[in-house]
Amino acid sequence: MLSSYLYLNNAVSGIESIASNNNTFYNQISSNNNNSTILPQLVSTTASYSGNVFTGLFKVSGLNNIACNALGTPAGIGFTNTCAQEGASDFVSSFSIDVLTGILAGNGGKSSSDSANSSFATGTATYATTLNWNSFENNFRFIGKAGGAFPDLTNTQRGKCITGDTCQMWDASLKQSDTIARNVNSCPTSSSTITHNSITFLRGAYEILGDFIGDEDGLCESNESCIYTPNIGAYQGHGSIIPASQVTSSTKKCDDLTTGTISNVKLYKFETNGY
Repeated sequence: MLSSYLYLNNAVSGIESIASNNNTFYNQISSNNNNSTILPQLVSTTASYSGNVFTGLFKVSGLNNIACNALGTPAGIGFTNTCAQEGASDFVSSFSIDVLTGILAGNGGKSSSDSANSSFATGTATYATTLNWNSFENNFRFIGKAGGAFPDLTNTQRGKCITGDTCQMWDASLKQSDTIARNVNSCPTSSSTITHNSITFLRGAYEILGDFIGDEDGLCESNESCIYTPNIGAYQGHGSIIPASQVTSSTKKCDDLTTGTISNVKLYKFETNGY
């Protein structure tokens, strides 16, 4: 099972997420920003496809402007070349846009500075081996070439930042103003479930690890404490973890689950959703 992934490809080849039989994909963002003839793909490689379930797939196509490609696979894997639902899949959330400008923080706004990294206090720095490449305010930040305006559909942001370059701090968190990938997943209910390898677990949440509650497998099951995932993609918020029943300006209100298929689940969320 692959859940809440963000794939960003700004090179000269496409993206493949390869599934074996009886796999579940959900809350995916895939961005293929290149001019190659190799297309972004989700490919299943085994002889049997009845167990594959694709849910909440989100494709951003870049220059190729092609959302899905099931090339070389038989019918029934979960979606067609046009991203239509197929077979056993409950895949219904598909979006295809040309650019990520309104979705990801990129290099603007809050991500133009970082209080945890003095090298990139203003967002950019001239390349030097002594720069701080690792310490950031959140785990979705990284260093690359500055290039042109985000996202650059040519090649000025491709490759690593090296001698002579201006290095840019990038942020793959969602913007707080985004309405495409942020706050689009409904609050889970006790019947909002997925069954994978004979395990039934809650959709739209993951188990809190290290709290000594539950079986510590990352899946939200009965009698566990879990993080609600309101967004499509890897970023689900930042800051402190608070009860999901608390209302803030940037997050939804979700109640704990008491009875039903999945029961006795305490739901939490991140205090802030988006930059």
